[in-house]
Amino acid sequence: MVKVLKKGANGYFVTQWQDFLRGQGYLVNSSGVFDDDTVSATMQFQKKYKMQVDGVVGNQSLGRAALLGFEIVEYSETEKEYPRKTGKKFESPTIGTKRML
Repeated sequence: MVKVLKKGANGYFVTQWQDFLRGQGYLVNSSGVFDDDTVSATMQFQKKYKMQVDGVVGNQSLGRAALLGFEIVEYSETEKEYPRKTGKKFESPTIGTKRML
């Protein structure tokens, strides 16, 4: 579950939002901190898509972003150890070698 993102928020979900905005052409750094530049880029995004312009990323902004290809990746899926090793062998469909999960 994603919290509402607003000025002062920080963390991985903020970085994902910033990366999305950058991909949409907005000038914002992927710092992981919801700073003034992120607020401004978010407001520009909201204005472009005729949403309430408040600089806060809630359901409306996330819904529009999802229609544009934004996917929220849970932190566990981005951890170094993901996918977790199970000890099972499998055939890779692309290279045909056995690897451990």
